[in-house]
Amino acid sequence: LKPSSASSWALGAQAMALAGAIRPPRAAPLAAAALQIFALANAKDPCACLNWKEVYKSDMAMCGESLEYYVAGWSLGFKRREVVNAFAFAGNEAQMCGDFYKKLDSDRCVNVGPFARGTSEWWGGSWCYVSNECNDLYGGRRLSETTSDWKDWLVSFVNDARLSKISEVSWKLCRPGKDPRLRDMEVEELLTLCERQGLSMRSCVKAAYSGSWMHFYWPQIHWMWERRYEPDIFGQLPEILRDAMQKEEAMVVDTAGGGWYSDLVVSRGYDAFYLQYNPKDCPATQYCRSMIEPPQQTPAASDPPQESSAPANPAHAEL
Repeated sequence: LKPSSASSWALGAQAMALAGAIRPPRAAPLAAAALQIFALANAKDPCACLNWKEVYKSDMAMCGESLEYYVAGWSLGFKRREVVNAFAFAGNEAQMCGDFYKKLDSDRCVNVGPFARGTSEWWGGSWCYVSNECNDLYGGRRLSETTSDWKDWLVSFVNDARLSKISEVSWKLCRPGKDPRLRDMEVEELLTLCERQGLSMRSCVKAAYSGSWMHFYWPQIHWMWERRYEPDIFGQLPEILRDAMQKEEAMVVDTAGGGWYSDLVVSRGYDAFYLQYNPKDCPATQYCRSMIEPPQQTPAASDPPQESSAPANPAHAEL
């Protein structure tokens, strides 16, 4: 039976009272740490991005309350009691929190999702957490705007008191040139960051760079890439890849649909890294990386062959 609003209120109040009587105030140390981080952020700029690892460690937000699972559910955030069961609705995307977000010791903005290069809608951009003092969220929102009901209080009493907490941070959309972004890092620099912090390299590169997003896969264009110095062949490469190459901007290309347990390619200009899914040999990042050897440059198809001044057969030259 669905309880009435009065009984819902009573049940919530009773759960809160019992929780206060039984559970120790575990949130106090986390709250103190959060206040310290807020003070440091606000001292320079209330809209400055917060450190990802510290946000989760200090319980300023739970991973999934904002855009961490946007690709999985097209949602602007889930309640705390929902994110603890993320595997039920997020599938493979639920791995992002443990493999990437909670380990990322950086304040750089990350992609809303691994969408195609050139996506002009807001989800083609990047985001970060900021203090609630920030009023310039650029389309973001405060987590406190998510209301709690009797279910949240009940679940928090039965499982964990933190599940009913109202997170006092906001998330904002980032702007190029104004906010530091993973997207602005050189590929070698980003991969080194992944390795140093033990981040999933798959999650790391897709949180940084735009990609092919199901428009094409590496096996379809591999032969063209090997002959990319030939003008006629270069023109056959997908337009978004050609644009990235000409602008010297990094781009991720999947080798298969999904890209969770398959190899990846990260191109920048005419160079590329091959990321082989190999958790056995590269357990920290789950991927082993190597440079794709550049091909020998060949003359363009329109160039006429050079005539040799030497005779074709020296033996006939004397005749």
